[in-house]
Amino acid sequence: MHSWINEWQALYQNIWQSPTSKSMDDVIVLEQMTQQVLDVWGAMDEALHQLRQRLKEAAPMFVYESKGTILFDAHQFEEALCCLKNEEAEGERENIRLLYIAYAFLYTEKFEEARSGFLYVLQVSFDPLVTHFAYLGIGIIEMVARRAEEAILFLEKANSLTDNPDVVYNLGICYYWLEAYDSAAAYFHSYTQVRDDADALMLLGLSLYKGGMVEEARGVWLDCAENVDSSEALLALAKLTEWYGEHELACYSYEQLMFINGKTPELLHGFAWNQALSGDSRAVDLLFELGKTSQQAYESWCMLQAAQGG
Repeated sequence: MHSWINEWQALYQNIWQSPTSKSMDDVIVLEQMTQQVLDVWGAMDEALHQLRQRLKEAAPMFVYESKGTILFDAHQFEEALCCLKNEEAEGERENIRLLYIAYAFLYTEKFEEARSGFLYVLQVSFDPLVTHFAYLGIGIIEMVARRAEEAILFLEKANSLTDNPDVVYNLGICYYWLEAYDSAAAYFHSYTQVRDDADALMLLGLSLYKGGMVEEARGVWLDCAENVDSSEALLALAKLTEWYGEHELACYSYEQLMFINGKTPELLHGFAWNQALSGDSRAVDLLFELGKTSQQAYESWCMLQAAQGG
């Protein structure tokens, strides 16, 4: 993870200090790297949530609660690690304690210690739930290292032991990274059947789109725009669909945003820009009017004029 961040920072500084005509291509690379980091940390956060919930729901004979687990639940992982290492348990409770320790290593970015911990748990535990989370932990470590194929091997093993939507989501992410868009779409579709998640719907649409199923992708994105009431998610959808040239969908997303937030200059700009790109000449006039008070809108209008030879 540290080398990944260092790589991102080095590229960022290079662009900042020496911008060139090719800098926008490098910015796209930065955006892709940033999204991968967000995907991994999102996967880790979901896994943490699932770990807490599933262990609490386990049969009483397999529950392990201590000062260390309380600190773990409070996201105080360094402190939790110190406590958990000095605690003792018996039987399967001991294996759960070891599982907590491995996850504490994971969330403090001590990945080799975490891997060793998960592998040991796999050797000593016969409980499917404990084994499931050990496989999931190793899968996340492989995702952090951007080894998608290796991650899939462990995530598939975790998926075979118990139902966990977050494992399904992570498998979708890995197959997407490998550009296996049909498999990615299948996993994202399964995930969206049990979780109301705008990000997953956008990824499902993106997987379908990149897999050549354009109409199906548009249907998913339209469903997302119609049913999501989060401004943040709608704005992300508007920018995503604009990026892929789906300007009508982007306009619809901006309309939904304006229904929630009102006709702010920023939202009107986004709507007019996409409407103009879809061929509506009236939107060009709207951009010109908005440009009287908005530098960004004025720059958009100038870009359109230049493209049209005006």
